[in-house]
Amino acid sequence: MKQEYICTMGPKIDDDEILTLLYDRGMRIIRFNMSHIDYDLEKMIERINRLKAKGYNILTMMDTKGPEVRVLVSNNKEVKAGEILTLNKDLKFSCDVSGLQRNDIIKIDDAQIILEVQNNRKFKVLNDGLLKNDAGVYCKRINESLDFLNNKDFEDIKKAFTLKVDWIALSFVRNAADVIKIKDLRDEFKAKTKIMSKVETISALENFEEILDVSDGIMIARGDLGVVMPFELGEISKIIIDRVLKTDKKLVVGTGFLKSMKKNIYPTRAEVNDLYDVFSRGAKSIMFSGESAIAMDPLRVLDVANKIFDSMNNESIARLLK
Repeated sequence: MKQEYICTMGPKIDDDEILTLLYDRGMRIIRFNMSHIDYDLEKMIERINRLKAKGYNILTMMDTKGPEVRVLVSNNKEVKAGEILTLNKDLKFSCDVSGLQRNDIIKIDDAQIILEVQNNRKFKVLNDGLLKNDAGVYCKRINESLDFLNNKDFEDIKKAFTLKVDWIALSFVRNAADVIKIKDLRDEFKAKTKIMSKVETISALENFEEILDVSDGIMIARGDLGVVMPFELGEISKIIIDRVLKTDKKLVVGTGFLKSMKKNIYPTRAEVNDLYDVFSRGAKSIMFSGESAIAMDPLRVLDVANKIFDSMNNESIARLLK
């Protein structure tokens, strides 16, 4: 099998039979998303090790939570363009935002809601939408000023080394020093865990070559990267894929490929084209998040991905178009 999939653990695949069937369809890594973990990690890794002993060579990956920022509201509420929201009255944030400056842009819930800073207490809503409690927040001035590791990440990473997790995917890496910090900690634990740096910040793009040099692998984390650089994402992905494939480092492209299949039998045409394009550029390791963790039919998700991959250089299609 030429392609491989990273599937995120969740209630829909919390079953030995499903895991083995996913393996038969190309799953080679199981991902534990530490931002959304509601199960016993140690027991899950024990389960994977049991399957591995039976011949299912499934690797494990811990994906760190990272310094996420969340919006806090008492209840989800509709907001209108032009409305002014006041800090501590209409909304709060999960970190200090006193450093915000006028005209800074805040993107909430993957840019479903966009705010423009009037001052460090007043925010103008730029579009109609639903403001959700605990939705993710991106503002360059806030997010890239936070510490790379929080206490939870530090403890999770130490646990990964102790449990002999195969890969750690480091969220919100900014520079080589961030990666080296984790590699030094790995040396202290005498662990063999490999380090995959997730590219999802402007700083990571600016320092990409140095990050690539010290990492065992690179993940193009298109979810957060797509919020930061929504219109440039395609070109950025193309350049990173080309650069990583020229090295011996592992390349993973992640998130949002077959998102509609969480609820639907078929993907959208745009999703088919998106995944085809990534395959055709030479990327062979694809990461699924909600498509495996909570999808209506995770097995069908991988079946569809395989059909898209198999459509490349298909002789019957070539004959059809003669």
